[in-house]
Amino acid sequence: MRFFSYYKDKNIVNLSNSILKRYGVDLFHESLTEIDEILQKHRKIALFLFDGFGKSISERHLSEDSFLMKNKFTTISSTFPPTTVAATNAMKSGRYPAETGWLAWSFLDRVNNRAIEYFTHKNYDTKELIDDFDFSQFAYESIFELIRKNNKDVAVFENYPKGISDGPVDGFENMDQMLEKVSDVLKNNDDALIYSYYLEPDHSLHRLGTKNGKIYEICSEINEKIEKFAKENPDTLILVYADHSHIDISPIFFADLKELHECVTTIYAIEARCASFDVKEGKKEKFLEFYKNNLEPYYDILTKEEAIEMSLFGMTKSSEWVEKHVGDYLLIAVGKSSLENFKLDPMIATHGGGTKEENLINLFIINK
Repeated sequence: MRFFSYYKDKNIVNLSNSILKRYGVDLFHESLTEIDEILQKHRKIALFLFDGFGKSISERHLSEDSFLMKNKFTTISSTFPPTTVAATNAMKSGRYPAETGWLAWSFLDRVNNRAIEYFTHKNYDTKELIDDFDFSQFAYESIFELIRKNNKDVAVFENYPKGISDGPVDGFENMDQMLEKVSDVLKNNDDALIYSYYLEPDHSLHRLGTKNGKIYEICSEINEKIEKFAKENPDTLILVYADHSHIDISPIFFADLKELHECVTTIYAIEARCASFDVKEGKKEKFLEFYKNNLEPYYDILTKEEAIEMSLFGMTKSSEWVEKHVGDYLLIAVGKSSLENFKLDPMIATHGGGTKEENLINLFIINK
């Protein structure tokens, strides 16, 4: 069960750098060498990232003779933690969370003693909108911007759903609309690179768990509609993958951990399954004692310094973002338990912890 990390040379960052390599842009990290030659053969490339559709989910809900499983190319890992904020920004930047600052769902604003959600710009505890923090510090130039600059003859299109944070006004509302937009770009351009992001099955997994019949329906729909799309676009190389997978969890409610509250400065940041705390002065021994007596069976513990030493948030020489926005200690889930902040609507399945089950991703390649 002790995984905690990511494959150092076969992960979503390496995949992103393979896309850069295909279009002649300088790399930030090593590419995923086993797909480099395949990418070079094609003028039209469509990337589909289905949120939460990792290895454990795709293999639970798709049969071995399904279209996607017959086109499984390899298995890669997500970032650490395996979560949407970290992994999708790693894909879009070609860099690790420790390099961009996009660490996970929330970060510790140590100056104001609060946890802030990256995507929503809200206080994680109170859900109040934050208007006194400079979020522009997390800006970066995406691989798609870099490719556009270096390849004027390639149509580079990013395709997002309506309603997501900072999403487009004209975003798609369902999978059919997503695929229609991709088809239009392909039909009108001889050279195209298209990146599409889809919210499911992640959205439903959180509410329903990994075994629910609705998840089977969603995965089946992905399989069937990608098969139809592939047959209609035989000249297009199609890569289907995820940002992370999911694991069913049993909640531990943060509100009930009164002794822990007395030891830490604010609610946990980062993730429920990768919880980061600053410990109050003089409370270190009590914090560690509480962990040993109550959380040790469910979480492993690291100091921030240990996390930096093992390049937990990504391979980089600089630890600036981790120093700034990670607390004194990290509690990393190695089983089914997960800290939850909201008793009224606890998650049934989630991700962001230390197991392979939530980290590994199948990469499907079609029309290669």
